[in-house]
Amino acid sequence: MPFYARLEPALFGIPFFYWYQIMWIVLGSLIIGAVLLLTRDRRDG
Repeated sequence: MPFYARLEPALFGIPFFYWYQIMWIVLGSLIIGAVLLLTRDRRDG
């Protein structure tokens, strides 16, 4: 069985399978946004 295809541990009643994927969507967006902000000066120069 894959690592993420399970119900436990649940977070606020949301099964692990769902909240784990949502967590990576949010974290990925934050990381991409941080890279954009940190490299903006180099791009515009």
